[in-house]
Amino acid sequence: MTNDTGTTLTAVEEIQAAIQKLTAQRAAAVEGPWDNSYGELSGKDYISVVDMEVRCGSYCQGGTAQGVTTATGDLIATLHATIDAQLALLGDSLVRRYGDTGLVLVYLREYIGGNALTLARAINGTA
Repeated sequence: MTNDTGTTLTAVEEIQAAIQKLTAQRAAAVEGPWDNSYGELSGKDYISVVDMEVRCGSYCQGGTAQGVTTATGDLIATLHATIDAQLALLGDSLVRRYGDTGLVLVYLREYIGGNALTLARAINGTA
């Protein structure tokens, strides 16, 4: 992944980008709590359109068109429930220090940085 100048992102920048992306996705998603009751994926509002889109997308791509299975619904509900924990892990991996001039310096916390960077790359699609 590169920044605006075309330079490869540092580990800190990659994690910051993942935090921004995941925060934006959470804000844009249907509010929870999410569950997979009776094999139908639902959020605060019933959203059968998700199932229809998965069926159509799967069929159009030569798939089975089976839609949201119970296992897929459970996975989506679980992943949605872990967003806050993922954001906390990413945030905890960064250390902020204030320089003499008031400049904020951000460092990668070494003991958890590797796992956080792997998660960030997965979120950013750069893994």
